[in-house]
Amino acid sequence: MFAFGAAGSSSTARIRRNGFQTLAYAELKDVFEATLRMEGSAEAAVTRLMCLYNFEVGVMKTILAERGLFLDFSRATYASLARKVGLDASFSMQDTPTFPLHRARIPTSLFKEIVGDIEMAVKQYGLPHELDNEPTRSRFIASIFARLSSHFELLLHTSLDNSTGSRFSDDRVQYTWRMLGQIAIVLVHNRDEEISGHDHLNAIAHVIAECISCDFVNYELGYEPARVYAIYTDGISFDFFRYDGSSSPRFARAIQTVPNSFPKARLTLQPPQTASGRAAFLQSLRPVCEAVFYFFMLGYEACLDTYCNEAINTVPESIIHRMRRTLPWEASRERVKESLYLALAAGEAAQRGDWETAEGTAVEALGRLKQSVASVPPPYRRTDCKLLEAWDEQAMMRV
Repeated sequence: MFAFGAAGSSSTARIRRNGFQTLAYAELKDVFEATLRMEGSAEAAVTRLMCLYNFEVGVMKTILAERGLFLDFSRATYASLARKVGLDASFSMQDTPTFPLHRARIPTSLFKEIVGDIEMAVKQYGLPHELDNEPTRSRFIASIFARLSSHFELLLHTSLDNSTGSRFSDDRVQYTWRMLGQIAIVLVHNRDEEISGHDHLNAIAHVIAECISCDFVNYELGYEPARVYAIYTDGISFDFFRYDGSSSPRFARAIQTVPNSFPKARLTLQPPQTASGRAAFLQSLRPVCEAVFYFFMLGYEACLDTYCNEAINTVPESIIHRMRRTLPWEASRERVKESLYLALAAGEAAQRGDWETAEGTAVEALGRLKQSVASVPPPYRRTDCKLLEAWDEQAMMRV
């Protein structure tokens, strides 16, 4: 599902990127027609134009409507999109650049809360292999993201988009996370065990297209090129990707290096289908939680970098105004860098078997993250809805 007109954006906003030619209606229509003939599909044509030009989203929507076209990126093919992110489709992702996927350690108490929420979801919906549609299956892992994202308070909020109008419509769910208004994380939840080969590559093409789409919406909102982090999952296996937006966008895959083991491009849960499998499930769940937390931290850090650069590059009335504008963002960015460093150090301590150090350092990392969130300037920091602060035991008993 294409992200034109996403929440918080303006359908008539003009996207201005340095070095990109801006196309008005007549020019955009001619270029789109030519690109459509060359690419063969509206999805491939639009993604190509997003990488090459500035234009008004509302104008593009008008042109699509005039042609009776509907964008559905789940129909995009890997062959049509690979070259747009510097890849050769004939290599079937074997040429994809890689980057390290670390485990940002979380306290065991937080991990236990996630496990408790998953257990509650199982009581409500059943185990993943018992369910027949992705919206319900996605509830099984929703607790991972809900618990972890809550530590960013309302700087990070989630939206749910369902793909429609394609053969994947019943089997794919998409979530996006906005940090400080900027799309930083996208999750595509797909029933992957039913597809393989070219179909699997085309599913990854959907992830690429959604990253391009999210990057485009960020431009629409006035942000410079930034990284979008993507997670592809079927609820059991998790693949992690990074999209670097620019005039020459790049798509990379995360690889986790485990001591005394082969590098992992995919993290997989052990389904708790039997009583004996529950312990194995819990042991496989924590690395996934901490990889997701690492991505959240990276996305948050990237958004803070954007705001810091904007504050520094904005011409103030005086040096005092520059300091007032810049210092809160720099303080917040410094705290999150410290938090990420501590979370990774806690993960390394856990690998060494130094559990006491790992636990204490993970708790400290969460504390630094809280400080970072609190340092964000008030106009950008939404008021958290802490309902339990209004709890009055006696008053609630009388209700």
